[in-house]
Amino acid sequence: MNQLILFLNSFMEYLIVFGIFVVSIIIACLIGVNLKKRKNAKVSQEERQ
Repeated sequence: MNQLILFLNSFMEYLIVFGIFVVSIIIACLIGVNLKKRKNAKVSQEERQ
């Protein structure tokens, strides 16, 4: 039983680390999309002038 608990603790630790990586990747993608949209809007506004 003790080994099962140790295994589950290790598994949960890796799962939490994986979750942190996934969340950080999603946040980075959202920031990148927002920056790209802002840059495209700025470029199109400069082309109109």
